[in-house]
Amino acid sequence: MKKIAILSIIAVFVMGFTSAALAQGNVSGTYWMPGTWTYEDIGGKISVPGKGLALSGDFAFSDKFGVAFAYTSLSSTGNLIDADGQEIVDSKASASCTVIDATYKLYSDPAFAMYPSVGYLMSSSTFEAAGKATIDASGIKVGAKGTAFLMEGLEGYISGGYIPSLTVKVSDGSTTTEAQGTGMEFSGGVRYAVRVVPNLSVDAGYRYLSFSSDSEKLGKPKAITGGFFIGASYKF
Repeated sequence: MKKIAILSIIAVFVMGFTSAALAQGNVSGTYWMPGTWTYEDIGGKISVPGKGLALSGDFAFSDKFGVAFAYTSLSSTGNLIDADGQEIVDSKASASCTVIDATYKLYSDPAFAMYPSVGYLMSSSTFEAAGKATIDASGIKVGAKGTAFLMEGLEGYISGGYIPSLTVKVSDGSTTTEAQGTGMEFSGGVRYAVRVVPNLSVDAGYRYLSFSSDSEKLGKPKAITGGFFIGASYKF
C-alpha cells in the first residue's frame, strides 16, 4: 500500500509539472500542531498524540477538469495512551493517508467556486507495543470541495468526502483479517497571501479523517485522526 501511495503522488507531480504550460493550481505543505490518532474496538481504546506533515496539491488541466492529491503522515512523540488515560510503555505508532481525486468545476463566480470530486483513499497505521499490529484501509471516495473569497488577500477553502465501501485489513504479523466499513474525511482552512512574495500564501486550518466497521471478526474498530495544521502554499 505504501508503494502504491508513493507512486500515485509521483504520478500526480509528473502530470502537473510536465503540463505546467497548460495547468494551473497550487501545492502546499503543512505541519500538524499536534495531531491525534485514536483507535477503538471492543477490546479497548488507545490514542496517539503526535506530530506530522502533509503535502497536497490541485492541478486544473482545463476550465472544468482537474486532479487533486493529499498525503498526510503522523507519528507518536511518546507512549500510547489507553482508555483510562494510562501510558502503554515501550510503544510507538504511526499513521499515513493518501487521497487522489478527479475534480470537476460545477460552479464558479468571483466569490465562490464548487468542485464535486471522485477518487481513491488509502490509509495505513502501525502500532508497536508487546507486539506489532498494522491496520490498512482503502476505498473509493466521493465528495466535494469549495473555495471562497473572504477579503483582499484572504481565501477560505473546505473539502470533504465519504467512503461508502472501505476495505479494512488488520494484521498482527502472522494473520490478516479483512472486512468492509465506511469512512469520512474533512479539511478546511484559510489561506493568506504574502504580499512580499508573489503567489506565496500562509495556510492554517483543521484536518479530520475517520473510518469504522461493524465487523465482529475485527472487533468493530473505529479510528479517528484529527488536528490543526499550519503551513504554506504556492499558486501557479
